Amino acid sequence: MNKKFTVNVAIKELRRLCLGCIVFFVFGILWTIFKDGKNPVLITCIFSTVLIPLILYYLYISLVYVTVSGNTIVFRNMFGITHTADIKEITKVVWKTGETQYGKTERIIVYIGSKKFSVETLMKNSDKFFDYISSNVSEDIIVREVKNITKNK
Repeated sequence: MNKKFTVNVAIKELRRLCLGCIVFFVFGILWTIFKDGKNPVLITCIFSTVLIPLILYYLYISLVYVTVSGNTIVFRNMFGITHTADIKEITKVVWKTGETQYGKTERIIVYIGSKKFSVETLMKNSDKFFDYISSNVSEDIIVREVKNITKNK
């Protein structure tokens, strides 16, 4: 088995958009506080409800990746912590499929002991990872969930 590929979020524009929103909200907080000065705690709390999820999403977009090299899987979470595992260490795989009238999305959540990572359809090389999991992991530990979301007329 000599396959080597990396699965990550490939949309650089999405990364730039998220970073632009973060900068917009930080400057919005500062502008509002320095302009009026009324209720800076309230203003900061309101803007932070949008800012904190944006920062977490930006970390997810920028840092998460999965690299497959032969039987070894290396994955990094959104905090930059890297984990290495063998294909034989996988304890459970949850394969979620969502079908709508607009298309089909898939998401694989791989559990390795107490650690887990996921790969979604919109990530670059996700199709290679889906094939890799289906050919190298026993069907006994793959749990398939299909969710049909269609509009009835």
